[in-house]
Amino acid sequence: MIAMRKILTLLMLTVLISCKTEIKKKDFKLIGEWGIYIFYRNDITVSCNACPKILFKDSNVAELILPSGKTEHYKWNSSGRLLKLKFQGNENINTYFSNSEYGLEFNKKDNFTELTLLLNEKEQFLLRK
Repeated sequence: MIAMRKILTLLMLTVLISCKTEIKKKDFKLIGEWGIYIFYRNDITVSCNACPKILFKDSNVAELILPSGKTEHYKWNSSGRLLKLKFQGNENINTYFSNSEYGLEFNKKDNFTELTLLLNEKEQFLLRK
């Protein structure tokens, strides 16, 4: 009976630890509102005065708010250091982000967190919150 109780306790601890790990993965640094401050494409750097913002929600939905007030909606999913974005709308229009996987690089600064989204060597976005 005592051996069975030890086994059940060990099993419950394992389940709780794995659930806690899953919660941490879901509750990580990406969730929240980010300003998109710099965009790099083909060796051209574009800094903005009126920056678009993107809000990553924990429901795996993201809303991009352009300076004009227009919005774009995306589904997102992350795994490790990769972020997958998929536009939710008319596939025949130009969107701010392409349907693709982006590398994620987080850098903690003094007063903000910086996030670099890397599409490839020639295209990336610098976000801050």
